[in-house]
Amino acid sequence: MAYLKGLKARSVMSLLFFLMICFSNPVISAEQEGEPEKKEFNAGKKILSHIVDSYDWHIADYKDLHISIPLPVILYDEGEWHFFMSSKFKHGYASYKGYQIAKDGSHSGKIVRKDEDGTDVRPLDFSITKNVFSIFLTSAFIMWLFISIAKTYKRRKGQAPKGIQSLFEPLIIFIRDDIARDSIGEKHYRRFLPYLLTLFFFIFLNNLIGLIPIFPGGANVTGNLGVTGVLAGFTLMTIFINGNKNYWKHIFNTPGMPWWLKIPIPLIPIIEIVGVFTKPLF
Repeated sequence: MAYLKGLKARSVMSLLFFLMICFSNPVISAEQEGEPEKKEFNAGKKILSHIVDSYDWHIADYKDLHISIPLPVILYDEGEWHFFMSSKFKHGYASYKGYQIAKDGSHSGKIVRKDEDGTDVRPLDFSITKNVFSIFLTSAFIMWLFISIAKTYKRRKGQAPKGIQSLFEPLIIFIRDDIARDSIGEKHYRRFLPYLLTLFFFIFLNNLIGLIPIFPGGANVTGNLGVTGVLAGFTLMTIFINGNKNYWKHIFNTPGMPWWLKIPIPLIPIIEIVGVFTKPLF
């Protein structure tokens, strides 16, 4: 039985590898003398083109056929809202209502419009990009998953874990015992356990799904600075709101620190102030 399971897993991996090979086509261009020449394959450029955020979800390329899922574009510019699907841009080769996807410059890959002097102007962009859509999918999956697990715990109270409950219970216990309880303490750790579990499984599942090369995988959610910045901001607000007097005392008047380190800004050590913002970011 174990051999058959291993054979099945290897078959699935072989199929995925085969699909990746089939969907990877070299770009062909013509020389000046008219003879076709294959451009050198750039693996880094090919990979980055698939993992960067975009306004559609790329599926595959077959010869001249580009298969992708268009996503909603939502723009606010010059007092007006604009709603349309990203398919209007024809995979970046066309403009629509004066807007286009910049191919180079500081706004490369973003929607811009040309100003009167020819400069690129960025509208307020609220579009559902690939990363945003992936966050919606992952969040819905996490809610369904843990609501199901919670119902199983209530239904099988006092019994051994079963099914998907037994798969995720070791991770839940690890976050509870080795992170929350050890770092926060027995008295207060339960208050922060839901947040820590949400944060952990959001990052964990997005990283796993991002490794899948085909839809609905391939989105580099946690590699986006906007996503990590928001998570760091939530953590910073949680620290500020729940910090006790000992926490603020160590920020504004750190015990045991030499007095000369407090001279530049009285009672406010520069090192600690910088550390308040760097810790949640790094």
